[in-house]
Amino acid sequence: TEAVADTASSSADAAAASESSAAPAAAGGAVFAPPTRATGSGAPAEAAQGEAEGEAPAAEPSAVAGEEEEGVSPEAMATALDQCLLQAIKTRLKDKDLPMAGNMLYAQHMRPCRRAGSHIDVKASSFKKLVAFLTHCEEAGWIALKKNSAEPVVTKVCRDHPDIREWKPWPKACTAEAAEASGGGDSGGGAGAAGGKGAPVASIEVEPVWRMSKLKALIDALGAEEAKSVTTEDGCWSRSECIEAVRSYVERKELWQQNNRKRIAPDDLLLGMLGGKDSQTSFSVESLADKLLGALPAM
Repeated sequence: TEAVADTASSSADAAAASESSAAPAAAGGAVFAPPTRATGSGAPAEAAQGEAEGEAPAAEPSAVAGEEEEGVSPEAMATALDQCLLQAIKTRLKDKDLPMAGNMLYAQHMRPCRRAGSHIDVKASSFKKLVAFLTHCEEAGWIALKKNSAEPVVTKVCRDHPDIREWKPWPKACTAEAAEASGGGDSGGGAGAAGGKGAPVASIEVEPVWRMSKLKALIDALGAEEAKSVTTEDGCWSRSECIEAVRSYVERKELWQQNNRKRIAPDDLLLGMLGGKDSQTSFSVESLADKLLGALPAM
C-alpha cells in the first residue's frame, strides 16, 4: 500500500511540474533551452530551433588562411588579406594587366587564390574598406595606387620588395579556385567544408620548360621593367610564359603587320634567334614562340 501511494505521489508531482513549466508558454512567454554548440549533423536542428524562436540563423565559422576557427578577429582577417594579396602577386597578377581597379584585383585575383575552405572579407577586417587595405599595401611598399582617383586603382607592383620576393606561395591545387574547378566546390569554411566534403583534390601537372638563358637576347630587349615581369624564380619558361614574353616584345617593337594584327613581321633579332634561315615572312605569336623553343633542348 505504501509503494502504491509513493508511486501515485510521484506521478502527481511530475504532472504538477509539467503544468508549471507549460504555464509561461500558455501566457505568451518563451521557454529557452541552454545554448549548445552545433557539431556534425546536429547543426541543422539547432538552426531550425533558432528560426522557430525568431533568431537569425547563426553564421558559419570561417577559416582564415586555411585554419578553421570560430570568432576570427579583425586583425587575423587583415593578415589573411595580406597573404592573399602576396599570393596573387606571385602566382597570377601580371604587370601587363596593370593598371587594374582595386575591386577587380580583390574579386578576380585575391579571392580565387585564397586557400580552399578559407574565407576573406575586407569588411570583417580591421581595414573595413578596400581602399583602406590597398592604402596600407601602398604604405608597405608592395604596390602603387593611382593618385587622386575616386576609386582605388593599382598602377604598379613592386616585385623587388623583400616581402614579395621572399613570399612562398601555397600550391595552386590548394586554392579555392582549384577546389571549385575540381567539382568539390568551395564553401568558405562553412557546411561544405565540414566532414571533409568539398576538400581540394590534389593534382600534378607536368609540362616541359626551357632555360630562359637561351633566350637572353629577347629578355634584354624588353627593358628592365618588362624583363622583371617575365622573369621566373627558377630561371625557366613554360610554353605559355614564352608566348607572353614574345607578345611583350612584339608590342614593344610594334612588329604587328599593318594589314593583319594577328601576324608578326620578325625583326633582325628574332630572325637571328631563328638562325636567319627561315623562309617564313610572318608568324603568329604562338608559332613564333614554338619555333624559338623548338631550337632549344627541353629541361
